[in-house]
Amino acid sequence: MAKTEYEVVLADLFEQRDAVAGKLVKIDAAIEIVRASSRRAEAANGAGSGAIVSSAKLSPTVFSKKSLSKSIELLLAQRGEPQRAKVIERALLDGGYKTGSKNFYRLVSNTLTRMKKSGRLVNAKGKWGLPVSSGRLDDAETLRERHRTA
Repeated sequence: MAKTEYEVVLADLFEQRDAVAGKLVKIDAAIEIVRASSRRAEAANGAGSGAIVSSAKLSPTVFSKKSLSKSIELLLAQRGEPQRAKVIERALLDGGYKTGSKNFYRLVSNTLTRMKKSGRLVNAKGKWGLPVSSGRLDDAETLRERHRTA
């Protein structure tokens, strides 16, 4: 059954919304990096110095109060490239993620798979990453033309 014009436009709008959500995750990761760097600088130089310490590592408690899926997105945004499930598992634990799971690797793997099915992650050659999208807002005519040719 052919999609109506409304369904085509709605599908594309949902796709664009997901792209914006992915960008927000990356911005959240950058905010966490700056906050962590600021805290380290204040601790090293005395409170209130505000100096930024350059660091690509997240603070050891960055994942402690976040959901597993949010922590995974934050980690992947911070790393900037796809990661293997085992690397993600280790980084989450090192970043302070609290778990009572006896098999945390299995929990991470299952969460990665669910996130892939929902379109929040992609998997290529055993590495997990955030989806890449242009994030453009197209007009309805452009959307119709693109979906006619697809």
